[in-house]
Amino acid sequence: MVMNIADNIAKIRSDMALAAKKSGRALSEIKLMGVTKYHPVEMMTEAAPHLDLIGENKVQEAVNKRAVWPVGMASCPWHMIGHLQRNKIRRALESFDLIESIDSLETAVGINRVISEGGRADSPSI
Repeated sequence: MVMNIADNIAKIRSDMALAAKKSGRALSEIKLMGVTKYHPVEMMTEAAPHLDLIGENKVQEAVNKRAVWPVGMASCPWHMIGHLQRNKIRRALESFDLIESIDSLETAVGINRVISEGGRADSPSI
């Protein structure tokens, strides 16, 4: 049997609820991130209303996907989860709501520099 995206996410959320209960955690503490690496925007727009977060590994892929995201369609926050190259910091700050993958002091300093230069007024969380 082939499940559609919404049904698959509903199953995952059900499993999350069971795991949260089993571990004594509140389900509201747990976020479901859909990792969109290599997935087309059409699949993403189908999944986005059922997700808490969108995770993308590559800056350029996020830039391309954001450029064709349907006008007026709401989206959950986009998180950078892959390695961030220092030469792509500015574009990452323009494309993501949160950067989770700062893996060096040099990258952190670079992000700070771009933000302090006015690289993004509503800077993402890091």
